[in-house]
Amino acid sequence: MSEDSPRPIGEHLEELRSRLIVCLGAVGAASLFSFVWAREIVAWLSQPVEEAVRCAGMTLTLAATSPVEVFWVAFKAAILVGLGAAFPVILYEVFRFAHAGLRPGERRLLYPFLGVGAALFYAGAGLAYRFLMPWMFGIFLASQREFGVTPLWTIENTLTVEVLMLLACGLLSEIPLAMAVLGKLGILTPAFFRGKWRIVIFLSAALSAWITPTGDPFTMLAVTVLLLAFVGVGWLSLWIFAKC
Repeated sequence: MSEDSPRPIGEHLEELRSRLIVCLGAVGAASLFSFVWAREIVAWLSQPVEEAVRCAGMTLTLAATSPVEVFWVAFKAAILVGLGAAFPVILYEVFRFAHAGLRPGERRLLYPFLGVGAALFYAGAGLAYRFLMPWMFGIFLASQREFGVTPLWTIENTLTVEVLMLLACGLLSEIPLAMAVLGKLGILTPAFFRGKWRIVIFLSAALSAWITPTGDPFTMLAVTVLLLAFVGVGWLSLWIFAKC
């Protein structure tokens, strides 16, 4: 059977299964390899907290409330780095799975976007690490000082929030790429958003409320603004790549 011939649903499901296994294997291998440097990764993740504490002029020592808490923190940190290292593999497998449903001309258009997708993921996570996380932790410290509360944060809860935010921002940064690809394939056009910005803002706010692990209004507002910025960049990319 040629690559362009229709295939039964069972073959598509089998291919999906095999590609998921490849993705999980890549993440697992990268995570295990990263676990060797778990101490350095945890120290790296602690830097946004330390910067926020320094800017607030306060003192804070991350505490552990159980004997295995540090182990779970190191495990989550290694998974974060593993996901980041394996993301190009994941993106490639996603493109290869979509490969069969595209025409030959469309397939050639996808591969230049692979490197862009990986770069956007790292840029989004880096943006969150450098700016969003210190700002978010600074807001928390300022609010606690305002109420006269002495901060006592556990290392697991604090770094888990950071890991989730880094992953969320990394994935949200793929929005411009997804919109550009859909525009290049003729599925999405700039005209689609005409008169729909209120809906886009509402959906962005709802999505940020769902993905923000802290649930506080300040972080949700920041994520909403970031999400709208990504959609705005994606809208501009539609003018460049969309088939009009």
